[in-house]
Amino acid sequence: MQTAVANAPVRDRILVVDDSDIDRMLLRLVLEQGGYDVLAAEDGSQALALLETMQPDLILLDVCMPDMDGYALCRKIRSRSPTSDTPIIFVSGNAGSEDRVKAFDSGGVDYLIKPIEASETLARVRTHLSLQALRRDLDERVRQRTGELESAYRRLVAEVAERRAAEESLRERNALIHCLVDANIIGIMFFKGDGTLIDANAAFVELFGVARADIHEGRVNWQQLVVPEQRKDTVAALSMAATITRFPPVEKICLRPDGSRFPVLVGAAKAFEQNHIIAFVLDLTERKRIEQALRASQQHLRDLAAHGDAAMEQERKRIAREIHDEQGSLLTALKLELSLLGREWKAPPGAVTTRLESMKRLIDETVRVMRQVASQLRPAALNLGLLPSLEWLANDFCKRTGTACHLEAACEVMLDDVRSTALFRIVQESLTNVSRHAAAAEVTISLESSDTELLVIIRDDGKGFDTAAIGGQSFGLRGIRERLEILGGSLSIQSAPGAGTTLRVLIPTEREQP
Repeated sequence: MQTAVANAPVRDRILVVDDSDIDRMLLRLVLEQGGYDVLAAEDGSQALALLETMQPDLILLDVCMPDMDGYALCRKIRSRSPTSDTPIIFVSGNAGSEDRVKAFDSGGVDYLIKPIEASETLARVRTHLSLQALRRDLDERVRQRTGELESAYRRLVAEVAERRAAEESLRERNALIHCLVDANIIGIMFFKGDGTLIDANAAFVELFGVARADIHEGRVNWQQLVVPEQRKDTVAALSMAATITRFPPVEKICLRPDGSRFPVLVGAAKAFEQNHIIAFVLDLTERKRIEQALRASQQHLRDLAAHGDAAMEQERKRIAREIHDEQGSLLTALKLELSLLGREWKAPPGAVTTRLESMKRLIDETVRVMRQVASQLRPAALNLGLLPSLEWLANDFCKRTGTACHLEAACEVMLDDVRSTALFRIVQESLTNVSRHAAAAEVTISLESSDTELLVIIRDDGKGFDTAAIGGQSFGLRGIRERLEILGGSLSIQSAPGAGTTLRVLIPTEREQP
C-alpha cells in the first residue's frame, strides 16, 4: 500500500502488463475511473524492470505476449520476495478451462476474459484488494501474537530453569535448613506420611497463606490444603508412601484460608527419614493464564478466518448475482435491439446482415461466459440446498474432466447456509485435488446423516499417496482442515500408493451454543 502524503487519500497502485496498446489503454481508463493509480508495461521485461523500482498492490497480466508469456512472467513475479504474495489477475481472450487451470497453477488468483467488462473488472479488483488487505491484517495480528507467545514461552522456560536450579541446589544440600533457605523461589514443604506438615519455606507459606506457627504445631495437613473433590486422590497417594520413594509430578487445585483456589504442580519424594516426605510446589496461576490467553488467541484467529471466508462467500454471491441479473439483462436487451434493428431495416445490405448476425453470436457467447463465471463464483444450485449444489458440482466435474462422478444420498440434508457453503467448498477442493493428482477413472460422493452429525465420504479409484509423506505440505488438505476446525468437524484420510483415496468429512449438523 502507498503512504498517504499531506492527508491525501491512499490510492491502490495497479500494474497492467499487456502487449496490446488498445487493451492497455482500456484497462488504464477503467481502473483510473475506479480510483486507482495505474502503471503499464507492454511486455515481461518492461514489467520486471518496473517491479525493481515499485511495489504494486495488484497486477493485471495478459497471457499472450511475444517475449515472455503471462504464465512465465507470473512465476518470475512469484519468485521475487517483494511480490511473492501480490495478487495477479490474468486477462485473456482464451476461455478454456485448461487455460484457467494453467493460470491458477502458475500463481494467479483470478481470470478475466477479453473483451473485459468494466464493472466486473472493478468488482474483481476490489475483491482481491480487500482480500489482500485482510490477509495482511491477519499476518500482522499473527506476528504480534507470535511475539507475545514467544515472550511468554521464554518466561516459562526461565521459570522451569529456576525450578531445576532450585532442585539441583536441594540435592546438593545435606541439611534441611539449607533446603528451606536456598529454594525460596519454589514452595517447599516437609510432611509426615499422614499428610501433617512439619515445616515449609517462606515461598510455601506465602503461596498458601498459612501461619508458620500452625505448621510447626502440627495444625496444618496437606489434605486440608487441597480442594475437597481431589482429597480422595490425595489420601490414596499418601497411602502409597510406604512402598514408593518418589511421587511423579501432578497438578492440583489448592485452597487458601480465604477460600480462593489456585493451581499448582506438586512433585514429592521421600526425605531423610522414611516416614517424612519433601514436596516441591510450583504456582501454575500465571502459566494457566497464558494457556487461556493462547486458547483465546487461537479462537480469535479461527473467528477471523471464518469471517474472511464468510466475507469472501458474500462477495462471490454478490458478484455472481450482479453478473447474472444486471449484466445478463443488459446483454439480452442489446440482443433484442439488434433483432429489432434487423427487422426495421427492410433490405439491409448483405454485409450489414452478416455483421448483425456476428454481433448476436458474440452476445450469446458473452452471456454464456458470464453465466459460466457466475456459476464458478457461486452456483445457483447452492441456494437450493446442499444436495442440489453437490449434484451440480458432480455433473460439472464430470463434464470438465471426463471422470465419472456419482452422488449418493439417502435423504435430504438440512443445513444452514454457512455449513452448506463450507461443505460445498470442501467437496469442490477435494475434486480439484482428484483432477490434479489422482488420475482417477471414477469418484463417488456419499452422504450419511444422523440427528447430530453429517458424514461426507469422497472416494476415488486413483493412484493414491502415502499419507505420512504428505504431512502438512498440502495446502488443499490444510484448507479443508481449517474449514472443518471452524465448524467443529474433523477430517480423516485413508490412502496408499495404488489403492485410491478416501476422505471422511464429519461435521455437527447444528451450531454449538457458546
